Amino acid sequence: INESLRLAKASRVAVAASDADLGLLLALEGLPGPYGGERPWSTDAASALVNAMHHFPNECQPPGSESLREAAISHDGTLALLTSGGKTIEVWKLSDVSRISYFTVDGDYRHAEFSPDGSQVLVVLVDGSARLLDSQTGSRVHDFSIEDRFDQMRFSSDSKRLISVSGAGATSLWDAASGKKLRDIQADENGSIVSPNAAHVLLWRNSKTLVLQGAETGHIFQTLVHQGAAVDAVFSPDSAHIFTVFKAPLAPSGDARQNIGVLWDTGTGKRLRQIELDDDFTYATFSSDGTRLVTYFGYANPDMDSKAVLWDVMNGKQIREFSWVTREIGFSPDGSKIYSIDDGHVVRLWDPNTGREIMTFPHDREIEHVQVSNDGRQLITVSENSFLESNVTLWDVASGEEVNVLADIPDSSIDTFFSATSAGAVRI
Repeated sequence: INESLRLAKASRVAVAASDADLGLLLALEGLPGPYGGERPWSTDAASALVNAMHHFPNECQPPGSESLREAAISHDGTLALLTSGGKTIEVWKLSDVSRISYFTVDGDYRHAEFSPDGSQVLVVLVDGSARLLDSQTGSRVHDFSIEDRFDQMRFSSDSKRLISVSGAGATSLWDAASGKKLRDIQADENGSIVSPNAAHVLLWRNSKTLVLQGAETGHIFQTLVHQGAAVDAVFSPDSAHIFTVFKAPLAPSGDARQNIGVLWDTGTGKRLRQIELDDDFTYATFSSDGTRLVTYFGYANPDMDSKAVLWDVMNGKQIREFSWVTREIGFSPDGSKIYSIDDGHVVRLWDPNTGREIMTFPHDREIEHVQVSNDGRQLITVSENSFLESNVTLWDVASGEEVNVLADIPDSSIDTFFSATSAGAVRI
């Protein structure tokens, strides 16, 4: 295996030096079977081969094959969706890196993703239409089409509905079971947020006022008024609560304005509690059960460390503070762990109850995204390499060991990863 690692590294050096033939041959030599010598399987060598094919598709690509174009991970972290060329889609099982289905679509596509339950694949085509496929068989479930081209389309958290945005900015709600459009949503120019269950749409009426609209009826049934400009809003995963943040009115002394966080009841529109936040508030995210909230503060001053604060949603009290969180922080799907990205190259897992650090996962690349599997046993990271591509790595949480590196993918595809998360809402 050490020889395979050495060959994989040498392949990457050759590719960086624009030597296509050598880069391909070195990566092939590091693989077992008919490609190279009697070697064990090496994900690094396979990754190096994909890297060479990405940089030199004409020189390196074997006849009749297509290079990896895009990838996505299922909500529970067990499946990977790989798209090649413009029409080929593959579904892989991550635990043993085996392909479970392979199918093509009759048209070039711009985006593909899993439904949150992993049973279906949504494909948005270049011609502006969209298609829903069975992830196990590839059989067509529904076709979606509108007068304007689809710009994007996403699942609701329960996989029962789809939210689409057309090239003209029109937003629509669809029923995933029947494929029928339920209604058009009047989006606000300042943006809108669809609740995880796709039952509500939160719109900015003006800088201080947000209105809650029924997604199916369009009826406005709640108005959330703030004392200052609202800068952020997020639904709890069960859609029962909304957390908004606004800028407090300017103090007479001229000091920096503080951010105020407000927890609202979605059903009644009642303001439940209010917490004071630092003026460098960046974003907030709920735990999966909606009982805890993390607020992240990214300081503009490079000499100051960013931080995150864990709150008890029920009583509005601060539980603890996490420092050295320089990019991102969030909950595992079961709420038993908190992950953070430290200085861009280290992922840390924390126990939210004790604040104890559970495990660290160092990377030699810049980390872009993190996801913890539903059972908390595996961690998936996306990190960027020097070739403007991204590495997808599967980790064992208990040991901190790297399990598999699935593939290198073009950096332009990074937004497709983890599109279905437990964080709380689809922002349009």
